[in-house]
Amino acid sequence: MIINSKKHVHGLSLIELLVAITIGALLLTGATTLLINNKRIYKNQNEVGRVQENARFAVERLINDISMSGFFGCSGDSNAIKNNIKGVSAGSDYDVSNTLEGFENAAANWQPSNVASGLTPVAGTDGITIRNMSGSSYGVQTPYVESKSDDVYVDVASGIKLNDYVVISDCKSTDLFRATTVTEIDDSPADGTTDKLRLAHAATENISADLSNKYNSDNGSSGRLMVNRYYIGNGAKGPALFRNGDELVEGVSDMQILYGINSDADTDADADSYATAAAVGTANWPNVVSVKLRLTFNIIDRNFADAAYDPWVYTTTVRIRNNSI
Repeated sequence: MIINSKKHVHGLSLIELLVAITIGALLLTGATTLLINNKRIYKNQNEVGRVQENARFAVERLINDISMSGFFGCSGDSNAIKNNIKGVSAGSDYDVSNTLEGFENAAANWQPSNVASGLTPVAGTDGITIRNMSGSSYGVQTPYVESKSDDVYVDVASGIKLNDYVVISDCKSTDLFRATTVTEIDDSPADGTTDKLRLAHAATENISADLSNKYNSDNGSSGRLMVNRYYIGNGAKGPALFRNGDELVEGVSDMQILYGINSDADTDADADSYATAAAVGTANWPNVVSVKLRLTFNIIDRNFADAAYDPWVYTTTVRIRNNSI
């Protein structure tokens, strides 16, 4: 006997098929939207974190350098500095008569030296120059200087190299010179390691081969002479913080600087007023005891950035230690 089973076979009607396709499309659209939104959120959070990391680094770097402006050893007296470097003109990099300088609104000249910056800052932004001994200073080593023309022995950890500009200081005086010869000295030849460096300061690159003092272990210290010029320039991905012509931190679109002046020269060494670099006045630069910074940071990768994000603005006030004691 043949049984007809067609009546037991059930398919989807056209309406049921359309409903199933619609539900599937809605689910797929929701999943795709969720994936895109999650990716966008991740990218935005990543960019925000990148801005915050850049801001931390830039602000900390500026604070560290500005606070050490004018530090050349324990003497603390800028008048006790003998700049023995040959060919240093007023306002040039290694002229330490002005340990702090600035320009206002991308002006052509640094103040107070009134020397052209030679830089290409973004219009409307400020810049600052800081001169000091390197943050890590190292003691003078034996044999000590017996004659002012003697070579100076310093700790190998100083990292001083041939033609570096060197600061040597004690609590009475400070000398700046260019290292014309750097010789590695091994006090214990058996171990095969360099223990100290012998620095010559010949008159070929210095005004004189003589230092102003015989430096020894009595609070003697040495380090490299540092000159850092910070400004806002055009980097690979837009405005950025530059130092000495090199891009340091991306995404920094503006830097505004005010200088705190202790105009009454009182003992508290606090700023009585703040002024722009153009308004400080030549006579007041030695009385600058603090610097007020305002930096603006932007999202770097605009392809994923949410347009609702406003620029981040960081402000801080830095006390200059050497001018505040």
